[in-house]
Amino acid sequence: MIRHTPFITTSTKIGLVAFYCLTLCLALTANRLTYRDLSWLTNMHTNYGIVCFRAKSVPENIQKKAQRDAKLMKELADKRTAEKKVRAEARKVAATNATKYAKEYADADKAVIDAKRAAKKAGNFYVEAQSKIAYVMRTRG
Repeated sequence: MIRHTPFITTSTKIGLVAFYCLTLCLALTANRLTYRDLSWLTNMHTNYGIVCFRAKSVPENIQKKAQRDAKLMKELADKRTAEKKVRAEARKVAATNATKYAKEYADADKAVIDAKRAAKKAGNFYVEAQSKIAYVMRTRG
């Protein structure tokens, strides 16, 4: 831990804090550093009026877990985007099938109405087609 001497005046302490914040902001805005790159320079705090910078060491198992989690999250995101594309394609196919079937049903209804009108015009009756039923009974065994 690096400690500045306790004999630093208040204006110097404020200057150090301002310099630290300014350097941090400039580095972040210049896209040279991210917050993760600054893990070694964490928690600037005051301790009995002294500005302290603590170096933070991250255990190796935590770093490995973070890398593994990042990899798994990337794979999960890729999988979700692929599934989303598949669902979008399925919705498009379902929509085209729905319009096709709706047209087919409308055409069948129109054909029945046209057949009834033609039969009435000719002086006949039109009987709609009914489902064919076969009644089968087994007599032996």
